[in-house]
Amino acid sequence: MNQSSFFKNSLYKLDLTFNDEIKPIQAWCKKNIDFALVRTKYNKQKRWTAISIIGYSSDPLEISKPSVLGAGEIIGDLQETPLAEEFDIQKVLDRFPGRTDRVRLMKLEKKSDISKHTDKVDKDIKEYKILRLHIPVVTNDRCYVISWTAKNDTMIGHMGVGECWYLDVSKAHSVQNAGEEDRVHLVVDVENNEEVRKLFGAPRGPLGF
Repeated sequence: MNQSSFFKNSLYKLDLTFNDEIKPIQAWCKKNIDFALVRTKYNKQKRWTAISIIGYSSDPLEISKPSVLGAGEIIGDLQETPLAEEFDIQKVLDRFPGRTDRVRLMKLEKKSDISKHTDKVDKDIKEYKILRLHIPVVTNDRCYVISWTAKNDTMIGHMGVGECWYLDVSKAHSVQNAGEEDRVHLVVDVENNEEVRKLFGAPRGPLGF
């Protein structure tokens, strides 16, 4: 892929795979434990939920971030929830150079979708201080993400189990799960730094930095 294409890519598969590292999460997902509702008008069906592994509360059901729309009233510093130890999440995070921020499991129930939106309510996303990476833990072949580039072209992708994808959530995107199984992604927010950008296989990464 040439350098010019990196300037417009809003969806990109990294050369990283996760197998043994996500097995504890896959086993836990079979317990059908309730997740917290993602509080946004784009969750019209109320079938998009999340749970915190590392967040701004020790409560896994507090999925908010300070100063971001829908944040809870009582939010502390960035910290692990009990799920971090249960999942041995550090084995995943050690694969990424530099600091990580929130780490969540995000579920989209079967036969549901998330309407077109951006995540620019998070200023760290808007300013590209944070890059959001997706690692599918449970999925099916009828799950798709649609991403709109800066030039309003569309990119459509299916993220396979154990793969690692970058989605530029500062740009418009939507998600569809037309399958018969809930989709669960491990979503890791990583600091945008030179070493992380090298994971994209180009000197300046997909953002033109």
